Amino acid sequence: MKKAVFKNEARAFRKKLRIPLILVGGMRSFETAEKLLDDGTADFISMCRPFIREPDLVNRWKSGDRRKAFCKSDNACFKPGMEGKGVYCLTAEAEKAKPSVLLSGVISDPDLNYFVLEIPVKELNSPTPGLDTQMHKHLKVKANPKIIFKLTDYKSEKFQNTPGKFRILCSGTLEVAGVSKQVSLDSTAVVVNDSIKLTGSKQLLMTDFKIKPPELMMGMMKTDNAITINWEFFLKASF
Repeated sequence: MKKAVFKNEARAFRKKLRIPLILVGGMRSFETAEKLLDDGTADFISMCRPFIREPDLVNRWKSGDRRKAFCKSDNACFKPGMEGKGVYCLTAEAEKAKPSVLLSGVISDPDLNYFVLEIPVKELNSPTPGLDTQMHKHLKVKANPKIIFKLTDYKSEKFQNTPGKFRILCSGTLEVAGVSKQVSLDSTAVVVNDSIKLTGSKQLLMTDFKIKPPELMMGMMKTDNAITINWEFFLKASF
């Protein structure tokens, strides 16, 4: 679908109107909408079908995930409405029924549109006595009970001469203690039977998330600001 279908008409109306102007038609990306507001083409942006597919679209964009709306602009959402079944996205329902996996060539759907990893803070434990309490306190567990990673983009690269092994480069939003940061994650993926084993590591600074490194024994025992996160888990299609 063409972006901002009526932008030229809106600019023509803008020259004559002295009232707020609302632009609709082909709005699918945050960047396009922002540009049209910034350059004065319109005062407000209106969208319809993207919200049928993603009612939470604005919150997704506000969280830092600026991928364009997943709406395919195929008008399939109106068919059930005309049959008295309500308005909803038929395309999204069809995609849910398809098996999806992370790696193109390994899984049937190369477009992974949504992936969220949530880690309960209370399940993070330390072998050092007393450090758990301090860690949970500094991670503000009551207000922010989960560490959340939301995928925004990824690409996979095959290892040469190593069948079934891939390098996965992911980017997304990591929320820790209520603070969100854009991060990139480098992982190695290996096909194991009908699953994908994903391993990797990432160094972070606690102060980047406004976390004061925990201390024990009146400051005699301190944790380093830099921490390394290691992961190893399996992905498996649920069909």
